[in-house]
Amino acid sequence: MAGQIRNKDAVMVLSTDTDIPLITGDSCISIKGFSKKNFELVSTSKATLEKAMTFLGADTKAELMAAVHPIFERVNDDRLRSLMMLISGCDVFPSGLKNVGITKLSKTIDEFKKTAHDPVDETALFEHLIEMMKKEFKPRLVEEIKEVYADEADAFADVEAEEVVQAHLDALVYEPTNKDGEEKTYLGGEPPKELFRYCEEFAASDTKVSRGPTILKCKGVGGKEHNFLAACGHSTCANCKHDVCTYCQATIGMDTNAYCLLCSATESLVPEIGSEAAESIDARRTRLINVHHFAGADNLDSDEVEDVLEVMDFIRDYRAQGSTVPFPLYKTEEMEAEMSSKWEEIAEIDFSNGGAFLADGSINQKHIPGIMKFFAAVMGSNANKSPHSNKFS
Repeated sequence: MAGQIRNKDAVMVLSTDTDIPLITGDSCISIKGFSKKNFELVSTSKATLEKAMTFLGADTKAELMAAVHPIFERVNDDRLRSLMMLISGCDVFPSGLKNVGITKLSKTIDEFKKTAHDPVDETALFEHLIEMMKKEFKPRLVEEIKEVYADEADAFADVEAEEVVQAHLDALVYEPTNKDGEEKTYLGGEPPKELFRYCEEFAASDTKVSRGPTILKCKGVGGKEHNFLAACGHSTCANCKHDVCTYCQATIGMDTNAYCLLCSATESLVPEIGSEAAESIDARRTRLINVHHFAGADNLDSDEVEDVLEVMDFIRDYRAQGSTVPFPLYKTEEMEAEMSSKWEEIAEIDFSNGGAFLADGSINQKHIPGIMKFFAAVMGSNANKSPHSNKFS
């Protein structure tokens, strides 16, 4: 689609994929959504949308909403646009640069232009953002090679981090704009002179392919393995021991170990031997009788055993929570009993006086922190009620 817009074979793109207008350029208009009465057009260029609006009928009610951060507008270099996409998050690098969204990226670009010798120099801005993006991968690379390269680890990691960023950019800029099996065509019109192995499938017949950053093979999904860059992070499946990229892994329940998607699905559906989920129906009936003292458990069918046990376990767990409540409720007559061996009166405080009780010299200072904690809890739970007298014990 992007290639058709660039070659003027199409006027607009019908897609919700925001990557398309970003990589195509200011000439692209994308129909993001439409209904019988309304439609929404987007572009990285305000001028492009304004021109499109001149073709609308006089009675058409249309509103132009300018971008809050038009960082892609008038950016002509494909690699610079692609780099900005990587930083903010796109199909090639969904997570984007950590803690950097469009707002922060826009601020970074504005600050750079204020101090740059030539504010419109796209090459200088590109180099500045490259250094910014390298920080996403460099720390992980340093950790992986520091034992081998020692003092030179930082320098080696810096070189590979640059290669990782450039490999991602190549994946955006040089993805062919035509179908497989045909002689490849590209967004910029020219085939790549050199590509890293990571993008080897995008190479033209005369493209030089070099080693580039370290590549690992992910187990993938459905038996379809795929390559990924080691610098982007990976794990080893706790079950099958295959390498998995950050997008093809999952955890199971409270288990923090990483699993490939196939193993996580299997382990989630098939209960572990000896676990509560693998308990037989007979064992569950026995548990109802011995633990919950549920009469007639032997007369329940398997579904009824499941239902009753779920309710009983919930009640048991709910009651158990009472022992961990900071300030549980107790019967007033129990607290005020003259012969109570559990409670001792500390002071009677009138909440209408707020924190005035702190000046009461009759209260032992060791009790003040606990009273303050309780006072805060009571005031929080009674924020919309009138003050009342409470007795602390």
